Amino acid sequence: MGFNMAVWKCTVCGETKEGRCRPQKCPKCGATKENFEKQQ
Repeated sequence: MGFNMAVWKCTVCGETKEGRCRPQKCPKCGATKENFEKQQ
């Protein structure tokens, strides 16, 4: 994992995405950014 990167998990479908910022939309189910939680 890179510097300042986080893992974001979609609470709707469970898809995970790595990035510095919360994803705008889930690539799998289309859920909005409010449905992403930062993983530890």
